[in-house]
Amino acid sequence: MRSPRADTPSSRSSGATRRDDLPGVRGVGAKTAKDLVLGYPSIEAMLEAAEAGQMTIKPGVRTKLVDSKEYLDAMQRIVPVNATAPLSIWAGDRDEDALTELGADLGIKGPVQRLLAALAASDTR
Repeated sequence: MRSPRADTPSSRSSGATRRDDLPGVRGVGAKTAKDLVLGYPSIEAMLEAAEAGQMTIKPGVRTKLVDSKEYLDAMQRIVPVNATAPLSIWAGDRDEDALTELGADLGIKGPVQRLLAALAASDTR
C-alpha cells in the first residue's frame, strides 16, 4: 500500500514499495493505499475503521489491515512522524555534496537522489 500524499512515513509503512525497501501490507496496492491515506488522518484511524467494519473500506482490505495491525504498529515506531517539527530547523543553504556522501555512507543513495530531484523540481533553496 503506497500513497503519493507527500510520500509520508505513514503511507510508506502501510504500503509496500521497492523505492524505500520497506515492505507494506501484503496485497494492498498503490491505488488503494492512496485512497486509504487520503481518507484517514492516521494509520490508527484507518485501523479503527477497519476493525469496526467501516463499509468505506472493502472487506478484503479491512481484513488485510486488521491482520497487519502488529506490523503497522511496529512500522510506526521504526518510521516515526514528527508532524509538529518546526520547518525552520531545515532553513538555510543545503550542502548537496555532503548529503549525497551521507546517503552513500548510510546506504540510502536512492532516497537521497529522489529528494534532491524533488527539491530541484520544486526549485526550493
